Amino acid sequence: MLPVDIDINTVADVPKQGVEVNALLEGLTRAENPMNIIILDACRDNPFGNVKGVDQKGLSQMDAPNNSLLAYATAPGNVASDGEGENGLYTENFLREMKVKEAKIEEVFKRVRLNVRLKSKGAQVPWESTSLEEDFWFQPPGSLAVIAQEEVERRRKEEQAAREKRFAEEDAERRRRQEQALREARLAAEEAERKRREEQVLREARLAEEEAARRRKQELAEAEKRRAQEDEERRRRQSAGPGPVRLSDAEKLRLLDEEAAIWDKAKSSKDVKLIEAYLQRYPSGSFSEIAQLELDRALARQGEKKVEIINDATNPFTKGSANADTNYRMGESYTFRVVDRTSRVEQSQFTRKITAITEDEVRFDDGTIFDLLGNVIQFADGRHTKGVRTIPLEYSVGKRWSDRFVLTFNGTRSPVESERVIVTRERITVPAGTFNAFRIQGRSFNQSPKGLIERRTSTWRDPGVRPNIANEEVRFFQGREIFGQRVELVAVKMP
Repeated sequence: MLPVDIDINTVADVPKQGVEVNALLEGLTRAENPMNIIILDACRDNPFGNVKGVDQKGLSQMDAPNNSLLAYATAPGNVASDGEGENGLYTENFLREMKVKEAKIEEVFKRVRLNVRLKSKGAQVPWESTSLEEDFWFQPPGSLAVIAQEEVERRRKEEQAAREKRFAEEDAERRRRQEQALREARLAAEEAERKRREEQVLREARLAEEEAARRRKQELAEAEKRRAQEDEERRRRQSAGPGPVRLSDAEKLRLLDEEAAIWDKAKSSKDVKLIEAYLQRYPSGSFSEIAQLELDRALARQGEKKVEIINDATNPFTKGSANADTNYRMGESYTFRVVDRTSRVEQSQFTRKITAITEDEVRFDDGTIFDLLGNVIQFADGRHTKGVRTIPLEYSVGKRWSDRFVLTFNGTRSPVESERVIVTRERITVPAGTFNAFRIQGRSFNQSPKGLIERRTSTWRDPGVRPNIANEEVRFFQGREIFGQRVELVAVKMP
């Protein structure tokens, strides 16, 4: 970042007079703020006129520090438009979208990205890196005020209970002192009688103190129990989301069917306007990733040349970003092995071979069907899904998404809700080789006729390799583990 009065004669003057963006990010990390939002609308071409040696366009890619969202006006390594109005193209769209009521921050930036890309005809595509773990709204839902008021009321009650307890203890101490004073006065006046009954009086006093201590301990335990129950209830309400309303399975299926109908119409028409309309309405919808892929393909057919993120392997501030490889080929096959999660002892192997590829699907010889991103539309055992988003179109560390899809088996439709996050990029070695893979952590829930089923998964994906590198799944029924396995890639065979 450059001061307004900077005087640059050579490239060597830049680090002497400028401020490194990374220094700013490190300062924000040390500040330990609950949340940071950094927007770099400074991705311009060489501003130094005839100064030579500045070859890189735009800004270099960096990953967001903890609890932060780092936004670029355009993809790293590219330049942004100054726009035609009072503000630049990026700022103009951001100022408009941040005023949309009840839109989460991720949805605001997704809409900004889509609008800027369409306005610039692909010459400028905004980009974000995020490590946010909590929801944030520029225009929060009204229900959050209810939760805040409940928290204020809970704290008020706690403070009132603490005051009452303190007053009770002070009153008990005052009475004890008064009683002690009366007792001492009486004993002083009746010295002879005191000596005779000394042991009895001391015993009674000791028992009284023990009883008082027992009662105080009991009161403290009950107060702690109440606080624990109140904290548990608060966490339960917070984990349930900003609104107090919990949708029934029937309502979830209705909403999914409504969204699916809109997407199916847009997909079958191949109309760019209908695809754009779907993404504007459902920026984080169940079909948003595959819709983005369809939009890329449709705009490419119209001649758009989309800018790409420049991934510099020598950049120490990022683990990079990448797009999924969707170039499946007829006849290619993938061999996997199933191993014990703990001992890594091989239990079995299986192979899948591609037998058909359509505009929307990849079919395998065992009955399995993928969409073009690698999400399972149909399993070999006959189960099939609608709206699943296990595999994203774009990979970057910190990317987080939630999805709701329909799982159908033996005629029974069940809504499934899941949360996923790309936690890191790391090297992983399996029988097929060593890969630089993104690790995706996921949790999903669905209510079966017999009880709640929870799945916890870890999936390793190398965007340049179409199948999973490895996948671990642990399944729970009513909180009890009932299944667990690890699947690893053994070989990829091309036709």
